[in-house]
Amino acid sequence: MGGRIVRVLERSDIDWTGGTSSVTTGIAIGGAPTISDVDVSTAREITALIRMHSLIAGNSGASLSFRAYVTAPTNEDPGLTFRETNPIGNTIAYINTIANTTTTPQLVRLVIANGNANIGGWITIAGTATQGAATGNLRGIISIDLSLKD
Repeated sequence: MGGRIVRVLERSDIDWTGGTSSVTTGIAIGGAPTISDVDVSTAREITALIRMHSLIAGNSGASLSFRAYVTAPTNEDPGLTFRETNPIGNTIAYINTIANTTTTPQLVRLVIANGNANIGGWITIAGTATQGAATGNLRGIISIDLSLKD
């Protein structure tokens, strides 16, 4: 079985500081809230490798989570987003609960498809940052690769 690694997010400094306490917001990944429409049409198995290179967290209740969704972009309506409502398998990869004591580097695997799921031709990876009970600094350097097995 052949495979390949696809870089979907270069090492990026992402800042979620200033969010309201106890509020969940979309993470701006690579300048957008999601990494959109990654071609996975030949893959049977897909795993996202999410790396936290460094972290500044002034709030012990903050957390990050990532989800993958099936998408279906089209040239007929390039301005529209066609995305399933629920994440693939309803799975969530958490980079634990981020606190001042969270150690980096840290790697989290998000298994998107394990060979028995028909997920279509494209996926989108979406991230969510959640502030804890109080606002505080929440900034990290993240990179994401996809491991695709054909």
